Amino acid sequence: WSPAVISTSSLGTTAYTFTPTAGQCAKVATVFISVQSSTTSIFTPYGSLCKNSTPPVLPTTSNNGVPGTWSPSTINTSTAGTTTYTFTPSAGQCASGATLSIQVDNLVPTSFSFSTVVCSNATAPILPLISNQDIIGTWSPATVSTTIPATYTFTPNAGQCATTATATYTITPRTPTTFNAIGPLCINAAAPSLPATSLEGSPGTWSPSVISTSSAGTTVYSFTPNAGICADNGSISVTINALTTPTFTAIGPLCQNSVAPSLPSTSTNGIAGTWSPATINTSSSGTTTYTFTPTAGQCASTATLNITITTSITPTFASIGPLCINASAPALPSTSTNGITGTWSPSTINTSSSGTTTYTFTPDAGQCASTATLNVTVTALTTPTFTALAPFCAGQTAPTLPSTSNNGITGSWSPATVNNSTSGTYTFTPDPGQCAGSATLNSTVTPLPSTTPIYHD
Repeated sequence: WSPAVISTSSLGTTAYTFTPTAGQCAKVATVFISVQSSTTSIFTPYGSLCKNSTPPVLPTTSNNGVPGTWSPSTINTSTAGTTTYTFTPSAGQCASGATLSIQVDNLVPTSFSFSTVVCSNATAPILPLISNQDIIGTWSPATVSTTIPATYTFTPNAGQCATTATATYTITPRTPTTFNAIGPLCINAAAPSLPATSLEGSPGTWSPSVISTSSAGTTVYSFTPNAGICADNGSISVTINALTTPTFTAIGPLCQNSVAPSLPSTSTNGIAGTWSPATINTSSSGTTTYTFTPTAGQCASTATLNITITTSITPTFASIGPLCINASAPALPSTSTNGITGTWSPSTINTSSSGTTTYTFTPDAGQCASTATLNVTVTALTTPTFTALAPFCAGQTAPTLPSTSNNGITGSWSPATVNNSTSGTYTFTPDPGQCAGSATLNSTVTPLPSTTPIYHD
């Protein structure tokens, strides 16, 4: 042949001439060989495959229509790593082979960080759709039961090299939530803090968060256990009582310097407490306010008591006497001229002997009055004195009896006039109001002699 070998290095048609070896009755022959351009087999590359996943089937024809075979003939996902698969076009095609590098990835372990303990009949938690490794998938069953324990399976969405995961939920019975009672409290009192933990040890929060004592009534405070604590909700009812005003029986008015009663330690409506000042002072007149403070732990307000100390009045009396000895004495007055009632000691005036006696007046209880005295003088009787009547002759003009004694006693006579015909005795009775005894005057009347009158020239 000439050329001796076929060249495919360039495109086109080449004539190859065959020359028979000498001595053969054969003629020269020519073969025309055409060299055409080769078609490159094209395939869509595969993404990474997951270990042990079902592999896709290698296509027997390229994207540009070249049929052929693969070596290895099938994709193997049993081992992680990259494998090259070689495509060889079928004979008689001007086409080049091709390779595909297919990576098999290890499975990523899928994990979640959430509690798998739920409280009985609690609001069901939502199962997360993205794992800690950012694997997206779905759960079966899709929702958590809070009444029956169960296992939930997470399946990654297609195209993610990740393992499935499971979560087994357990159901925990709820713990009762109880608290010690608070109150009753007094209105506007300092309120205790609501406990942060139940008697069973469950922490939580309150609504309202603090106790208000600003108004009377009962308020329910609701306790919600912290998330993740299997405990019932709880509550406390707190009653705020209105303040009771202590009441007291009025005291006084009291008399200055009198013995004061004790201030009561308990009000008439049963409130115990203390006073300021602690005792009643009667040493000076005026009104003092005594403040009562209830003993702690009683829903009661302070109270006041105004006590008036009155200045003592001195009883006054009209003077009595002087009185005459053995005279009928007036009664001592039971009421002073300034309205104070009371009693006397001695209780009656004694006129049996002369002299001055002091009578003491003691006011009746409940009157701001001091004792008083009245001095009553009993005077001895004065004997009226008169000038003796001179004898006179019967028939003469009788002397007039004097209405006032020589020592100033006025009075009247009995008989009232002197009889000029006969001698007699005349008794003088002093006018009332004079300490004087009676007195007498004798009159001597000389009868006229029985003779003839003698006349002188």
